[in-house]
Amino acid sequence: MPRSTGNPRCKCCDEVMEELLTMRQTFEKLFHRLTKQIVDLRREVTDGLASNHNSGKSLKRESSLSPTLSSPASKFNRFDNSDSETECIKLKTDKKASTSRNTHASVEELKDPVEVKSVSTKVSRPILDFYNLQAPVMPTQPFKTAQQFEDWNAIFKDDEDQCDQLRVELLQGHHDEPDKYIRQIWRSIFKNEAAENYSYRGMGRCKKRAIKNYIFTDIFRECFLQRFHHMDADFFMERTMLFFNYVHNHMRKNMRNQQKKLAKGNNKKNEDDMPNEHSFGSYD
Repeated sequence: MPRSTGNPRCKCCDEVMEELLTMRQTFEKLFHRLTKQIVDLRREVTDGLASNHNSGKSLKRESSLSPTLSSPASKFNRFDNSDSETECIKLKTDKKASTSRNTHASVEELKDPVEVKSVSTKVSRPILDFYNLQAPVMPTQPFKTAQQFEDWNAIFKDDEDQCDQLRVELLQGHHDEPDKYIRQIWRSIFKNEAAENYSYRGMGRCKKRAIKNYIFTDIFRECFLQRFHHMDADFFMERTMLFFNYVHNHMRKNMRNQQKKLAKGNNKKNEDDMPNEHSFGSYD
């Protein structure tokens, strides 16, 4: 039978494609919001310029209709309209200055769409809050130290919004098998050096910290039971204990290997430093 030459796409590629798709949808929404805001700003600027132009015309019309003479005109006395001409020229210059100031202000407003001067409510929030975007709560890289995990877990004590966002991200896991799902989440949280400081119950001679007492573990267990309805809390506890036991055994094995290599290197160095007895045979 002929074999297919193409390589099948792995699950990692599917995960990357899904993440890229979600990022694209987010940026499209952001683009539409920005374009809508720019259109609204332009409409406000044009309305402001039109209102200023109409007010200038009305002032000019009123000044031209108002009489400036103190006495009625006669055929012997010539009409003097120098005062009205000066007022019209002054209105024209004021109108030009106001239009130049308005255009300059409109250009500055379009340059900075976050702080709009024409709008009464001044926005000073961060860009994520302004566009109603939520930053990811799960760490992008596993924690290398236990203190990093402690600081991250402290966020969920008083912030319920962060807890809700964490639930959403945990329910969006890519693995459909419960065993792989638990292992993947713990791997995304801890490196071996940080996981070495924890165990499930925190009992034993090593006095490790009990991971079951943390807020993240409670939320993780809740999302696991919500996603896998046929599983129970005992399965979650067993797989979590297996993960931390594997990390402890792996770290002990690496430590023993390092000690053996160090011992072999010291023995070899001592053998090289010892004098050779056969080298003095020629002097006997």
